[in-house]
Amino acid sequence: MLSHASTLFRLSGVPGLPLFDYLEYWGGVDIFLCVSGFVITGSLLRRGASSTFRELAIPFYIRRIFRIWPAAFLWLVVTILAAKFANSSNAFGSARVDIRDGIAAVLQVYNVYLHSCNVKYISHCGQESIYWSLSLEEQFYLIFPLLLYFLDSRKLRWVLAILILIQFPIPRERDNLLWFIRTDALSYGVLIAMAADRGSLRVLQETVSNHPLRARGLAVLLIAMVAVLSVTPELKINVGLLALVSAVLVTMASGNRSVIIPRGNWLRSVFLWGGSRSFGIYLIHLPCFWATREIFYRIHHGPRYENWVGLAVTCAGLILVTSELSYRFVETPLREFGHRLSKRFTEAGKLERGTAAYSTRATS
Repeated sequence: MLSHASTLFRLSGVPGLPLFDYLEYWGGVDIFLCVSGFVITGSLLRRGASSTFRELAIPFYIRRIFRIWPAAFLWLVVTILAAKFANSSNAFGSARVDIRDGIAAVLQVYNVYLHSCNVKYISHCGQESIYWSLSLEEQFYLIFPLLLYFLDSRKLRWVLAILILIQFPIPRERDNLLWFIRTDALSYGVLIAMAADRGSLRVLQETVSNHPLRARGLAVLLIAMVAVLSVTPELKINVGLLALVSAVLVTMASGNRSVIIPRGNWLRSVFLWGGSRSFGIYLIHLPCFWATREIFYRIHHGPRYENWVGLAVTCAGLILVTSELSYRFVETPLREFGHRLSKRFTEAGKLERGTAAYSTRATS
């Protein structure tokens, strides 16, 4: 939201807006990708080895589809409808172009599509830019079960380490396709989860737990580094460094020991709420920015408005309400349905194997 805040405030005369020239947060997506690699790998490792690729991949794909697609596609449709029927300010862009964006997002190729927009292979692209990272994540979900099943852990670690080392020194600017295929943060997340599963991080996790004040200071410093590295393109390896900073943050949190924000602290409830709704907030915040601009355009009968506080309050209210509704009525019920469907598929596979084994013994 900080990274995209200029989309909301650019016509409002908000004081301090030039600050965004010196502090940026588009690198936050690297933290998101590293967390994703860590969480997904950990969940698969906890489920144990599968006898067939089908038993590993199909339940995983079912869970991911019902976790991501319903909310992602819902807010694509909402944005397209708003562009068509509630767009006096043109804040939502062109409905026709948004539909083309939506097709790229549904096909999970928005990162490649957005690169084509940036280098002008495709003109007149829409505003659904956040879907590039979801496409990258879905591509990872598609490939990762293959790697996990067909490579032993040692070979997989080598593959991921090589991916990181190859990408680290490469300058990745926004006209470079590698900017949109940032697999180093994902790879770090996978490696951290594999190390945690083996118990290799136990000493480090205990060190973090035993020095909470230092850990909090380091976390704040690393988050500040994300802001600085995001706005220093002249540092050619800034994207590689962002992935590394993200990996350190995720490693510090991997012990799940409530060190950075201790139990009982009121901030913990705030961050837990935000964390549980973070996917919806990610999908919704840009449409809420555009909706706020549309509301103020209609109130003030023009595109310029000085009441930036009113913009911020209105937008925050829209984000809070819509993300809560999305979480309660779209994400949670469909995620739970996906888990039930995945569990039924897994149990059916076990029953099928048991029946086959019994038949084999009986025949023998």
